[in-house]
Amino acid sequence: MKVTYEITDEGVHASQYWQGVGVAFTDWVEVYSGCGSTLDEAIDDALENAAQNGVDTSHMEAVFYDEDLKRPLPDDAHDEVHHYAAVWVGIELEEEA
Repeated sequence: MKVTYEITDEGVHASQYWQGVGVAFTDWVEVYSGCGSTLDEAIDDALENAAQNGVDTSHMEAVFYDEDLKRPLPDDAHDEVHHYAAVWVGIELEEEA
């Protein structure tokens, strides 16, 4: 059994309008979301949420350009606007020989 993962940028949204993420109709078994003032903070928050649920996040790495990770919120953003990220976790079963 091999654990797979993907980290995605879910964009910038006002918290009351963000619909969240879910695993229905996907091949993923769990998903953890996070939010922050930058994409980097949102990814850290999502990884922390996954780790609190027992997922080994020590090997997980996001692949984004540095300028995207540190991109600030828009100047006209109010207090309820955040960057969102998600950590998708899946399981690949090894085929028997």
